Amino acid sequence: MSQKPVTMIRNSGSGHGPGTVERVLRQALAQPGNAVADAAGWDASNTSRFLSGQQGVPIGKLDAVLQAAGYVIVSRRYFDATGVMAEVGMYCRCAREGGGECGPSSPSNCAGCQ
Repeated sequence: MSQKPVTMIRNSGSGHGPGTVERVLRQALAQPGNAVADAAGWDASNTSRFLSGQQGVPIGKLDAVLQAAGYVIVSRRYFDATGVMAEVGMYCRCAREGGGECGPSSPSNCAGCQ
């Protein structure tokens, strides 16, 4: 069975920068009364065991824990599609009106997008 690759992205407005899952969870769990521990249903003892590697996140709580940390998971396919749309100018008025593709590879096709 092949696994789909996923990417974790920061949900807008979460207030922290990009980083690894471990770093993000450690930072969140360092704050008393944090949403991540609440989402996992953990008390201070559970949090301590998790941070020391003696306890994991139950699979049924992964989504809630990541959401509480301000992240969502999306597939690489989603990012690939977004990248293609950005490259050809997904907001380009000229392309929508039949004027051809614009974007970094052919900016001369659309004077309105420069």
